[in-house]
Amino acid sequence: MAPFVRVENLTKIYGRTNEAFAGIKEVSFEVNEGEFLGVIGRSGCGKTTLLRCIAGFESPDGGKILLDGKSVSRPGPDRFMISQGLDQLFPWLSLKGNIVFAMKTVNKRVAIKELQRKAEYYLELVGLSEWGDYYPYQLSGGMKQRAFLARALSVNPRVLLLDEPFGSLDALGRKAMQDLLLQLWGKTGTTIILVTHDIDECIRLSDRILVFTKGTLRHTLLNPLTRPREYDDLAYREFYRKLSRILERDKIMNLTWADAVLR
Repeated sequence: MAPFVRVENLTKIYGRTNEAFAGIKEVSFEVNEGEFLGVIGRSGCGKTTLLRCIAGFESPDGGKILLDGKSVSRPGPDRFMISQGLDQLFPWLSLKGNIVFAMKTVNKRVAIKELQRKAEYYLELVGLSEWGDYYPYQLSGGMKQRAFLARALSVNPRVLLLDEPFGSLDALGRKAMQDLLLQLWGKTGTTIILVTHDIDECIRLSDRILVFTKGTLRHTLLNPLTRPREYDDLAYREFYRKLSRILERDKIMNLTWADAVLR
């Protein structure tokens, strides 16, 4: 099977002359269609730059990105990126209005009534069917995240790019959103690339894991665990320790004292 996303020798330089530095340097990997790929590493290692290049928001200074064999050079409806933070909804539009607006940008000829019907479907998909007429300021952080996912899925992207999408939620809210994301991924089969600092999140969600440091891809790990993946499972703990050791050895991520005790 030919790779769906191909990143070849990708390089992105920031700054000029003596102050220039590589956000990403000669990174190469492939993603199969429908795969859930995790990307992990410390802040500043190039994870977000990678997603922005794939989304078309950043122009590479070297290498190339191919989506289904075609070069990626600018943003397009085949890719949708959800960034960190909770401010991605238009505050002057209701939840339904936000989703209709997104669909209208890629389906200009579709009647508004049909778009509204589809918006209701996606709100129901994420458990917000009763909140369609509410505005973002009336929602909790978790509800906004659900709305982000509904809006992203409504435009039928071929690749969903997630940059620490649940980082601002508490532990229970984070796990609930992880469960929801897995359910939606199972239904849609969308190719997903997830950037995260959280080892548990990366293991629980990803088919494969890319470990980044200083703008380079250092390790690629196949996740050996079957789904569903439970934290108290022995194989889960063993894989957690393996990934933790890699991250510690590369000085990418330090476990907190609580993590060290609990593991």
